[in-house]
Amino acid sequence: MQSIGAGIKYYPFSDDFSFDFGGEVFNARVDVTGRFIFLRESFEDSIFGWGANAGISYEKEIAKGISIFASGGYIFSDNESRHINFDFNSYYAFIGLKFNLTGRQQ
Repeated sequence: MQSIGAGIKYYPFSDDFSFDFGGEVFNARVDVTGRFIFLRESFEDSIFGWGANAGISYEKEIAKGISIFASGGYIFSDNESRHINFDFNSYYAFIGLKFNLTGRQQ
């Protein structure tokens, strides 16, 4: 898969909370195999598409060098391929811990 993307973060209220916007253009080759009872079909396909996302993020330091962060939003995309339809549109959400191992301020 090849892709190129870019994004921005906008901090309107504080350094902990941001609005996130991004985009990506991608290309991939896929191998598809389908089976139904005794029938089997295989073929190669390629997909070219673009996607954009909009979301919000929150990050707060909970101890020296350790932060908790959360992000959520929506990804919408459009793509084309020869044989099959791909649907990458979806909501996303995650939460995690960030460890600053270098000791440098960010």
